[in-house]
Amino acid sequence: MKSYHRINDFVSLPKGSLFIFRVLIIVLVPLFSVEPQWPSSVEEELIIGGGRYPQAVSDGDGGVIVCWQWFGEPGGIYMQRVDKYGYKCFPEPIHIQGLHDSETLMDHKIVTDGKGGVYVLFQDIIFWDYPNIQNRHLRLHHIDSSGTFLWGKGGILIATPVDTTIRCYHDPTGSCIYDGEGGLIVAWQDYRYTDRYLPYGHVFIQKYKSDGKSLWDSGGVQLTDSLIICPYPKLCTDGDGGAYVYYEKLQRVDRYGRKRWGSGIKFSDSGVHNLNYDLQEGVYCVGFYYPNYPESYLYCLRVDSSGTPIWNQRVFLDTIYSGKFPYRILSVTNADSSISIVTPDNRLFRISPDGEMIYGNEGILVDTVGVVQSLLSDKDGSNIVLWVSHGIKASKFDRYGRPCWENQPLLITKQRMNNVGDAIINDDGSIIVAMEITIGYITVKRITSDGKIGGDDVGIVENKESNHIRYFQLYGICPNPFNEATVISYELYRKEKVELSIYNIEGKEVAKLVNKEHVPGYYKVRWNGRNKSGEKVPSGIYIAVLKVAEYKKSFKITLLR
Repeated sequence: MKSYHRINDFVSLPKGSLFIFRVLIIVLVPLFSVEPQWPSSVEEELIIGGGRYPQAVSDGDGGVIVCWQWFGEPGGIYMQRVDKYGYKCFPEPIHIQGLHDSETLMDHKIVTDGKGGVYVLFQDIIFWDYPNIQNRHLRLHHIDSSGTFLWGKGGILIATPVDTTIRCYHDPTGSCIYDGEGGLIVAWQDYRYTDRYLPYGHVFIQKYKSDGKSLWDSGGVQLTDSLIICPYPKLCTDGDGGAYVYYEKLQRVDRYGRKRWGSGIKFSDSGVHNLNYDLQEGVYCVGFYYPNYPESYLYCLRVDSSGTPIWNQRVFLDTIYSGKFPYRILSVTNADSSISIVTPDNRLFRISPDGEMIYGNEGILVDTVGVVQSLLSDKDGSNIVLWVSHGIKASKFDRYGRPCWENQPLLITKQRMNNVGDAIINDDGSIIVAMEITIGYITVKRITSDGKIGGDDVGIVENKESNHIRYFQLYGICPNPFNEATVISYELYRKEKVELSIYNIEGKEVAKLVNKEHVPGYYKVRWNGRNKSGEKVPSGIYIAVLKVAEYKKSFKITLLR
């Protein structure tokens, strides 16, 4: 099992020595980088698995964790982590399973755990007579950055049908968000008080700690007074360990599980499609207003923490739609507490905290024929929009609506039959996009902050000509830092001679771990912190260099005695 540790877990040095050692690490580590493996062109693709519906969260270190649905054998949900250099952290995608191997998992939702891991909310389908007789349970997994299932094989059971011994026409579904404190909040439609043939249920909400312990009422806090249909309650944080939730009414549940707005706030002649925390203890509500059903207007309303509207009236976006919630509305809160919204006709709007339409009543037309599928906000307040139109494209606009990249829109991939599954933005402004391309392949690409495909800004490229010829992959070193021994993992794609050596920071070879021909396969090599003579080497920074034919890749290693 992989594990990652802090420096203090391994050493006990005098305060002055420890300080000097940390300074040396800070100064020397940036001098040693690995070769980025991110695709650097429109044509290249980094395939991490097969399936559909990829969702992504940051791994907290410039990389990404992606989960997706696979409908083959064995079906279910799979996960891969790709580090900031574009290297897959697991030799094969991790198969996320339910309590029993025969179960099929689907309808996943993922959120970060704030520590480089991920929470996965999913439906666990139990078959008695495939495919006719089944029951669906709602379960929750917590998986750390090393791929370890922290809550056991089956995770935590959230909700079940009213009767688990017979076929029930219930599909418990829910939504989840990170609580800002290492745990998460889940809201779901529950069928514990309903007939097994009816699709109606109550909405419950619960908060969980990172160890799986629930913090609110046993079984969750019931939000509804009567049975409704609400498969996916809308959720966002309240900024203080609680949540705003919409389920036909808008409610605030504080960090202690108390409903702060009585029986909730009902919006007349309208519904809420998205909730976004406004960064000032309140919430933005984005939805449709129906003065003359089925015609509707897209609107935005800002509400404070007491449930009182901040604006005198809703801000309407100047477009008429027909039908009830058939559209994908994207919205995100920006660093200046404004909100950006992309409408179904691909117009980008930005509304200030005071309700002013910053881009005017027409907004910015992103594309005339495509479908916008992702909207991000950078820490400087700029927005990144990704859409499908003869490939997958991206554009970036600053807070005033001006294009940020020299040649936008940027074509990310020109593969046919594709979708933007999800995208994340890193602290350095780079973007990682998880995509579904060519009917069934899950791929990831990185876009630099200045709008270029690739990862040359995350490390020193030793062999640029090897970018397109990938005969091997160095997965990484774990644990790192280490004090007794560490394991170096790599994969070879064709028969070649392999050399694996350890160098000190002066460039001198300390140990030769591998020097022979390999057949294709996955390999693990252990280094015990000793040199060629079998002597222990001192604490410090070392470089592991893997050479296959004329190509090299490297990783830094920190040894702490």
